[in-house]
Amino acid sequence: MTRKLSLSRRTLLRGGAGFSLALPFLEAMTPLGKQAHAAPAKKLLFWMQPLSIYADVFWPAAPGAKAYDYRTDPMKEVAWSGSGTMDNDKYVLPEMLKALEPHRSELTFVEGLDNSGGNHPAYSTSLTGTDGYEKSPSNMISIDQVIAQKLNPSTRFKTMHVGVHNGGSNQGQAVSWLSKSQAVPASHNPIELWERVFADVSADPGQAQKLRAKKQSVLDAALAQANGLKAKLGAADKAKVDQYLTSFRELESRLGTGAQQGCNPPEKTSSISPSHGKVLYDGDELESIEDTPFIMKQQIDLMAMAFACDLTRIGTFLWGTEANNLTFPWIGLPSWRWHDASHFEAQDGKWPEQAKHAEGWRAVAKWSLEQFGMLVQRLKDFGAFDDMMAVFLTSMNHGGAHKARNCPILIAGSGGGALRAGRHIRVAHQFNGGGKTRRFNDLHLTLARAMGVNLTSFGDADKSTGPITELLT
Repeated sequence: MTRKLSLSRRTLLRGGAGFSLALPFLEAMTPLGKQAHAAPAKKLLFWMQPLSIYADVFWPAAPGAKAYDYRTDPMKEVAWSGSGTMDNDKYVLPEMLKALEPHRSELTFVEGLDNSGGNHPAYSTSLTGTDGYEKSPSNMISIDQVIAQKLNPSTRFKTMHVGVHNGGSNQGQAVSWLSKSQAVPASHNPIELWERVFADVSADPGQAQKLRAKKQSVLDAALAQANGLKAKLGAADKAKVDQYLTSFRELESRLGTGAQQGCNPPEKTSSISPSHGKVLYDGDELESIEDTPFIMKQQIDLMAMAFACDLTRIGTFLWGTEANNLTFPWIGLPSWRWHDASHFEAQDGKWPEQAKHAEGWRAVAKWSLEQFGMLVQRLKDFGAFDDMMAVFLTSMNHGGAHKARNCPILIAGSGGGALRAGRHIRVAHQFNGGGKTRRFNDLHLTLARAMGVNLTSFGDADKSTGPITELLT
């Protein structure tokens, strides 16, 4: 079918009043004559999980023995070596990952990689390939920033960083670094993130507040232009624009930025808790922990939409901070504190109260993986998944033991075929002095190559052995 219109990738819907709305990537944005040859840009997203996930209940059924069994002694490491792969139709996902079952064929488990450093400071250097923050050189830089600098994408945001209960730039908070002294913090308030990413208010910074006060939707302001544009698009692009506008309307309404919001909040907030009527944010802090699931959903949608609109191609999603003490009343754990409960070591080989902490730990890990599954689904819903590599990464394999060996790693997506997805890969690795272990450095080298950036080493040179060839196509 002949295409009716050619559009720039930076086309915006301009509705007046100082607002512009970005569009998702459309076929009409591919240069004429290159439709059959142009490859959409690859995308990379890291989901950072603090305080670890039990390795023994994370991996699918796979070759070899488990590294340890927390039900007997989480402090004990069992020596193992060897490597192997298993296709997705050969393994069974553990209960903790059942929410990811619909995406099974697009999941890749990478087992056998260590994070450098260990203990809680290793969280902040999970993407730098260096030996903990204190030992890192002044010029340390995270892999997301390296890739962004090498590719220099023509997107509004070279990298984007979104958080839930994480907006800091200190150790245990930030994971993206331009240098040791320059962290790139995450945006943890969805109202502010929405206005920064999707509402062009450069001409009049106060325009967003004015429109909200008048209960006037940003989407309404651009709707007339959208209808005119759709008349010139092909059928596939029309359907994509319709889906995008519908999703945007729903998100706008949930955030309280549109006409349906009936409150007059303080300057820094524009949304009220759907569960108990409290203002979501008191200053810069979430007013009620019970609103965490609501905030999580908004942040996931905003991140997914930013990728769909090609506003960014590289990002991080930070869920909590390292050593945080969040509670989880929405899953029946109102007094269970995340970090405190991670220290549940057995006493003389017995499991008294510590067993309760262990079960709470599993419940929190399961909920976290469900949220990662929601992110994958929303990337699909918005048409941003085909060229995506969404990496679920933990800085340790046991928070209480402070062990950073054989950390759980899961990749959703193949980056447009750059990775061989749908497998469980066990990288050759040895515990207990049995030889050199492979580090996150090699994962980052692999992801960089999949993004089109060829690096010979990354981070501490003595910790880089090369890309993980089993992952690449």
